[in-house]
Order: sequence, then structure tokens, then C-alpha cells
Amino acid sequence: MLLEACNYIIYTPFTEKWPEIIQSEIGPKMDQIWLNKNKEDIGTIMKRIMKEVNAKYFGKTAR
Repeated sequence: MLLEACNYIIYTPFTEKWPEIIQSEIGPKMDQIWLNKNKEDIGTIMKRIMKEVNAKYFGKTAR
């Protein structure tokens, strides 16, 4: 059973910036989702978070 669990592991991204990203960018926006204070659907919020993080930390612009 433990060996089968390995198929479901989700690792954190391999970047030294991850703690800062999760605490300063993703966490506060996710709080609004958990508290159900969002006016948009979750998919839209997550796409916006991804674009903002990519632009700010990795210099990537959205396509």
C-alpha cells in the first residue's frame, strides 16, 4: 500500500523562490478562496495567480 502512495505524491516546485512565492503571492489570494470572499470563479483566480507569479519571479509573460 505504501508503494502505491508514491503514485499520488505532489512535490513542491524545484525553486529556491518557492517559500516566498507561497507566502507572499499564493497564500493571501488563497485565503480569499477558503473564506469564500471571492467574486470570481476559482479557475479564473488561479490563472491570474499563475500569470502574476510567472511574470514577477520568472520573467515570463502570459501567452
